[in-house]
Amino acid sequence: MIKHWRWWMTLVVVTLVVGSPNPAVELERTADWTEVWMEGPVRAVVVPDFGVMHVRDGKIEGYDVQILEMWSRSTGHPIHWTYAASVAEALEAVRSGQADVALGPIPPDALGDLQPTSAVRRFTWVRVGPEGATMVPNGYPKPLWMLQADSLALQVAQSPMFRFADPDSVGWLMPKYVAESFGTRGTSIAKGSMHWAVRPGDSLLTAELNSHLRSRKVKRTLGAWSRQSAPRRDTSLSRFDAQLTGHDHWDRATLTALIFTESRFNTGIVSPAGATGLMQLIPSTAERMNRGPVDLTDPAQNIRVGLRYLRYLDLFWHDRGVPPEERLPFVMASYNTGPAPVERAQKKAAKEGYDPLIWFGNVDQIARGPGSHYARKTAYLSRQYRGYLSALRQAARAATPSPAAKTESK
Repeated sequence: MIKHWRWWMTLVVVTLVVGSPNPAVELERTADWTEVWMEGPVRAVVVPDFGVMHVRDGKIEGYDVQILEMWSRSTGHPIHWTYAASVAEALEAVRSGQADVALGPIPPDALGDLQPTSAVRRFTWVRVGPEGATMVPNGYPKPLWMLQADSLALQVAQSPMFRFADPDSVGWLMPKYVAESFGTRGTSIAKGSMHWAVRPGDSLLTAELNSHLRSRKVKRTLGAWSRQSAPRRDTSLSRFDAQLTGHDHWDRATLTALIFTESRFNTGIVSPAGATGLMQLIPSTAERMNRGPVDLTDPAQNIRVGLRYLRYLDLFWHDRGVPPEERLPFVMASYNTGPAPVERAQKKAAKEGYDPLIWFGNVDQIARGPGSHYARKTAYLSRQYRGYLSALRQAARAATPSPAAKTESK
């Protein structure tokens, strides 16, 4: 007992002398990675070029995003994702303090005032396509060896990403793993590597990322990724993009997030509760929404009836005064649990002083069950999809079948 008393007294004295961290303050300081350990999220800006990131039936894939997610899970640091259409744009986000780390096909020796991490992948640069000019992506930081290679006749393409290259029409300089995805091997030019970029002063973040990138687990992930196929020019989110586009109130990103969360795009899946198909509809609810029998294993019918149920839930919360800009998380939570439990949580939130018409930070403080988790997860995924699509649209608009080049100034 005396030993325990002395231990507690020592702890109190140390706390009074040294002080204790203030989590509320620390969580706001997301870009100060010095030698002092701190909590908080890491802000990552991603160039979703080939191999870095893509989406397949709602699942976010790609070697770079996978291994940063692995680091996040092992360290407990959440990732705040943003997206850029070019390497130059991503590097500027880190340089200006809008992001902590840039992910993409970034060479290590053309970063200026930024610092590269350890190599994310190593490869061979190859030249592919017809003879003549050799294209590199717009906004790509070119290493010195590349600028000095007069025989390549380097020119800047309109496209800011390798994934939108057109090597059948014009010559390109690209990593060998990208060339192989286009079905060609090309001519070897030089050895190369891709890295992430951080600010030089963020020494702790750099050390943590480097330790992770050198780990055996990351090397195994690279081996698994190299055996997978990945889309190049494809900007879809799923096989059902056409059926999930053009609906009032529900954009493609939201519907993709819902279906991925519900069924992982498995058209024939049936839950223990009997929920069936892409949008995991209960047959009795589906027949009520459809006003008759419906084949829930048929994707078109499942999506059509699921959209009707979403519309019903939207009207349910409209009638209870939830404004349009706040309604989506109420609808998503209700889709998971039914509207009755969410309405009970809303009423309880109002009694405890929360705003019953706002979900995040208010009703979700009471509705802490599966419905609340579902609303957060679908919101998170849909934000990811929107950022990804925005970057790809910007890059695709710049790309043309035969990129018009401008002479590279050296």
